[in-house]
Amino acid sequence: MKLAFLRGASSPGRTPRVVAWVCALVAVTASLLAMGFGRMSASDAKAVTLAVEGRETVVRTEADTVAQLLREQGVAVGPRDRVMPAPDAPLSPGMRVSVERARLLTFRVGSTTFQRAVAARTVQEALLEAGVTLGPLDRVSPGLRQPVASGLVITVTRVEERLVQEEKVLKPHVVKTASHDLPAGDQRMLQKGKAGKAVVTYRVRLENGVEVARDLVDRDVIAAPQPTVIAVGTLRGIERQGVTFLPRRVLHNVMLTAYGPGVVHTGKGPDHPLYGITALGTRAKEGRTIAVDPAVIPLGWWVYIEGLGFRRAEDTGGSVKGKKIDVYFETDALASRFGLKRGHTVYVIGPHLPRGAAAP
Repeated sequence: MKLAFLRGASSPGRTPRVVAWVCALVAVTASLLAMGFGRMSASDAKAVTLAVEGRETVVRTEADTVAQLLREQGVAVGPRDRVMPAPDAPLSPGMRVSVERARLLTFRVGSTTFQRAVAARTVQEALLEAGVTLGPLDRVSPGLRQPVASGLVITVTRVEERLVQEEKVLKPHVVKTASHDLPAGDQRMLQKGKAGKAVVTYRVRLENGVEVARDLVDRDVIAAPQPTVIAVGTLRGIERQGVTFLPRRVLHNVMLTAYGPGVVHTGKGPDHPLYGITALGTRAKEGRTIAVDPAVIPLGWWVYIEGLGFRRAEDTGGSVKGKKIDVYFETDALASRFGLKRGHTVYVIGPHLPRGAAAP
């Protein structure tokens, strides 16, 4: 009977019970499946955020790693694309997985230009990814926060400032002063200028190695320049003895002495072959001949001596130096009586006697 019951071939009266029991068994099995296997599937699925080029999607996945997630979602990754976290990182619920596509950019850094595929989203990130370090004064175009796109050109201008010292020659300036002893318009150098020296400090600004600006920071004068002093004549025509002339220069406070032809003054007697002959080679003549310092009055030039008249520089003397004139007299006695006179004004005229003046 037991065997028959199991096979369901005998005792038809018990069939409903068997069917009920089988149904109960099926229901329990289904419940177990739902409670066991169903719960296991729900616990394996994870909710993660997938961001591709900034576009975010929340997905549920049973993938164990980032790489599996990307394959599952059909996201292809290039060799220079940036995946965060790394492809081999394990997935965990709530994780954010981002994929940034590489873009081919052109970098102009100083004098160097190169191209690089980077997965950066901003100019600042692109520079970091390309290994470009910025200096404190460098300029970047476009701005660091600007987004990048394929084909973008990023320019980095290298800016540098440095202090530079240079030694400068200070040229002497020219000082002009009026002189009433020179004819109007004539000039004479009274003092020759002397150059000075200074050390100058500049702040130099370089862009890509080229100087673009230079600002003076300090100037240290080591030796001051000495000016060139030039006298500018204001003297107009002079009228003396009815003759008007324009002197080359005027000598003030000139000392006058006198000399004669004899041994006392010249060291030569009447028997000397050069007796009475001047340094200019002329024969000395009273009223015309004077002895001068050629450095002050050139030989052969005419002068006008206040109180004496026109005279010609024809001779020299060992004691005649500077603003001193020795006036010639025909005799030693007359020369001795002339003595020494100070404070005379002498007008230096030139190599020619003024027109209208009587030749002595």
